[in-house]
Amino acid sequence: MKKCCSRFFSDPEYFGAVMLRLGFGLLFLFAGIAKLRMGYGGFAEMLVGGEGNFAKEVPAVLTQIYGYILPAAELLAGVLILSGCKKHSKYGYGLAGLIYLSFVFGQAYDGNFSVIGGEYFPSMLALFFAWHLSKKAAK
Repeated sequence: MKKCCSRFFSDPEYFGAVMLRLGFGLLFLFAGIAKLRMGYGGFAEMLVGGEGNFAKEVPAVLTQIYGYILPAAELLAGVLILSGCKKHSKYGYGLAGLIYLSFVFGQAYDGNFSVIGGEYFPSMLALFFAWHLSKKAAK
């Protein structure tokens, strides 16, 4: 325990890797839980009845499938990232990246480019750094 704590406070890359892992893991875990608290089908129905161009132009069945998959994917990404295991967290970061890309696609389809540049791009950049630092800290 003493060796782990001394590395945590003396190695900035390890500290950054742990803090980003905890931040992203909890973010995705709580986002999935929040969507599930609406009711598993409630979130999907909310997406189908959305006001954006994507919800109006894409077939409702595809939007509903996405609405059912997203909460489970967010929960899984959060658990995998929080696991701390190099192999599992790698898949968690990959899944989180795919989730972010789906958000970017939806916002781009609706023409909300300021949201992409202001919210999603910095988050995706931080996710990349979290993945990169976790690889370096595991060595």
